[in-house]
Amino acid sequence: MARRAAHDRGVHEGLLHHEGRLTEGSNSNLFAVIDGAVLTPSAHEVLSGVTRDLVIALASEAGIPLEQAALPVSGIPGWQECFITSTSRHVMPVTRIDGRPVGDGRVGPLTRRIAALFEAYFAAHTRGR
Repeated sequence: MARRAAHDRGVHEGLLHHEGRLTEGSNSNLFAVIDGAVLTPSAHEVLSGVTRDLVIALASEAGIPLEQAALPVSGIPGWQECFITSTSRHVMPVTRIDGRPVGDGRVGPLTRRIAALFEAYFAAHTRGR
């Protein structure tokens, strides 16, 4: 229902929140870059996804700071980058939330790096299938 409501408003994905904290997308997991670290809500707050778990593992292997922590709605203006993950969309940059730019409104370097790590892993493990 949330995804259809988002599409009806002309946006690609709806972000869900609970008690002032963003939790996940209507069909995806949410990540934000704040002060050079990647943050994602704790596993007990979201429906964990295969892609989310892989992104967390790839970031760890690459030495990218990543922590599972609350993402207050009020903190969105301080985000430098944002992306969502899902099986069908892999790592998808988010450059606007509610019509306002995230960071400078462009895909950021950590999002690009994580997307590249994911695509390399995906290509290496799905060849010939």
